[in-house]
Amino acid sequence: MKRLLSKKGALIAVATGLALSAAGFGLAAAFYSTGGSNTGSASTGFPTTFTVSSPIFVGGPLYPGTGSNTIEATIQNATGAPLALNQLEVSIAGVTMNPPGSLYATGGDPACTTADYALSAPTTGPGSFWTGLTVNGSTKTGQSATWSQSLPQNVGVSDYVNDGLPGGPGVAEGLPGGLTLIMLNSTANQDACQGASVQVTVSAG
Repeated sequence: MKRLLSKKGALIAVATGLALSAAGFGLAAAFYSTGGSNTGSASTGFPTTFTVSSPIFVGGPLYPGTGSNTIEATIQNATGAPLALNQLEVSIAGVTMNPPGSLYATGGDPACTTADYALSAPTTGPGSFWTGLTVNGSTKTGQSATWSQSLPQNVGVSDYVNDGLPGGPGVAEGLPGGLTLIMLNSTANQDACQGASVQVTVSAG
């Protein structure tokens, strides 16, 4: 009698163990999933202001107190919407000298700097509207010049500034005239400026 009860108890225990095992397997299956994928997209925006091309200089080499270069640049509205053009700014940003040992570099001479150059505009006529310069007789000079006169205030998407004064509805045809880049005639030795290049920045906003 005891043996029969023992077998029955054993059978119940085995059945219970199988049930638990099955239940455990069921839980594992419930959290199993296959791999998947999805794709999203991000938008690329337009520029938020005007784009400006690298300035071009017309007029030949500069020498101390001699020669001048006009400055040309293309300024375009590529924002995708009309944009107000409030002012143009031109500034001398830096000078790159010839390295020591090159044809024009002379050891022991004072360094060539932006102070050896200047932006120049007349004090009368259309070019006189360039501001930020110091008057020196019939001209005015300085390291930075700003123009805020006669600029279109609602430049369209395809409108641009290139080579001249405003010309046409909502279009400014280039940098206003009268502004040039010159080399000043200093009392110091300027041999280090021989063959140097001057960097000028044109900004629109």
